[in-house]
Order: sequence, then C-alpha cells, then structure tokens
Amino acid sequence: MTASEADVWASQLLGPIGPQVREQLPGILIDTHNKCVALQTGSELSTAHAYGLMWVALPNDVARKLSKLEGADVFRPRNGKYPVVAFNGVPVLPWRVSKELVSQLEHTVLAEPVKGTKRALFERRAVQTMFDFSPREGSPDMSEMPAPGDEPDLREMIQELVGDEAHVALLAYSSNQHALISAHFGYAKLGENDVIEITYSEKIDLDGAAAQRLRVVPDLDAVDSFDAGEVEALVLRPRTSLEGTPSAERPVELPNTAEQEND
Repeated sequence: MTASEADVWASQLLGPIGPQVREQLPGILIDTHNKCVALQTGSELSTAHAYGLMWVALPNDVARKLSKLEGADVFRPRNGKYPVVAFNGVPVLPWRVSKELVSQLEHTVLAEPVKGTKRALFERRAVQTMFDFSPREGSPDMSEMPAPGDEPDLREMIQELVGDEAHVALLAYSSNQHALISAHFGYAKLGENDVIEITYSEKIDLDGAAAQRLRVVPDLDAVDSFDAGEVEALVLRPRTSLEGTPSAERPVELPNTAEQEND
C-alpha cells in the first residue's frame, strides 16, 4: 500500500482535503499519547486511571485540530462524550482497540455492546440526521474530482468496494501508559454482530511520525559558542612595589565622648 494509494483512498472518501487529514492524524495521536503519559506520571497513581483518559482526550484533540482544515464539520452527537469531525460526510473516529499489540483489525469487535451514538456513526441516514452533510452551494462534484496520483482503475475499484454503504474513517490504535504500540488508519463499516469490517487500512509508521516531530538541533561544531576558540594565555608578572613610602604621621585620636559625659 503505497502513500499515493492511501492518498487516493483519502481523496475519494474524505474529499480533496483527505490527504492532509491522513497526514496530520499520526502527529495528533503521538501528541495526545505523550500528554496522557505526562498526566499519568504527574498523578503518581499506582493504577492507569490518569492515562485512561486517552479514550476521550484523543477524539477531542482530533476534532479540535482537524477543524481548522477546509471542509471540516464538527458536531457533538446527542449523548456523546466528545465531538466528532467529519469530511465529505465521513466521520473520523479514533478508536483504542487494545492495550497490547494489534497487527490486524479484521474481525475485531468495536465495543461490547456498541452504544447507539457510536453505532449511528456507521449508518449514513443517522449520520446525516445528526450532521448537516448536504452539499454546500458551489461545492465540487466529488465524482468528477481527480485524486492525487489517481489511476482510473484504482478509482473504479474504490467505488466498487465502498458502494453506497456508509463508512467511517477509523484511527485505530493500541496503547497503554508505557507505550504507543501500534496504529492503523483506514475506512470501515459495521458488519453483523457489531464486528468492524475493514474496507481499506494502512499501518502507521509511528517511529517515522515521531521522528518528524523532534526539534532539529543545530550542529554544535558548526556554531560559535561562548567557549569556542582557543583559551587566551594569561600573562603573569611579579607584583610591583607601592608608590611612595608609608606615612610617619601618628593616627588621629578621636575624643572619648563617654568620659566627657561622666565628668
């Protein structure tokens, strides 16, 4: 699954802004994980309750940061614990699938039981009821919108796979207070028995995404610093004698006022 293929999927389902959504999600995931780890460390709790807020912190951060992108629709579903951001009528749903390594998402149960609010995100009619995803005036026809690196055969394959079924852009991750273990991004629908059916997914390179967020440190050897260069040699010389000779005059004696007061 090449990056260009992933961008085509993103463009087809999320609209022209899709590749930017896909590009930003790994960084948001890493930042939120680090924030929750710091919260866990600062709490000094023996349990992982502080890090456990990750499940609600990540959707909030995703909605807040992606809301700045063009075409974003952010709403809080009825009885929802967090806001949801959607593009082109497709909600973006962060989902913590496990506290351990998960290599495949297929045949993974979303939640037991799936609550009505989360279930509704997988139903096009319910999503359109909660969110106003009607086409905006002057908005482009997505069927005519070319995708980056687009190939006609790939577009036809995506349309055939997706069809008219409602899909959710799924940011699935495994993590705990010790590590962000794995993450996938893709598109899924809710199948029978509330099992997620993955239409397309890609594994996120967490190491690469984390490396891109590190601050670039300049080459210290190429930058002058306060201690750069050779140390100047000190010039030592004997101490010179004082000018003139000590004075022979007697020191001035101050009157004893205490004796005068006693007289």
